[in-house]
Amino acid sequence: SLAIGDRNGNIRIFNMELLQQIALIEAHDSEVLSIDYSYSADMG
Repeated sequence: SLAIGDRNGNIRIFNMELLQQIALIEAHDSEVLSIDYSYSADMG
């Protein structure tokens, strides 16, 4: 997976095997400057 933050405060998550966006999270009102995430067994 690849996570990208944008100037509008959104976080987009892509499946790189399928080359498709799999999630859009409206996270903030201003730009996303950094992202930190990891795999969780609880999330499947």
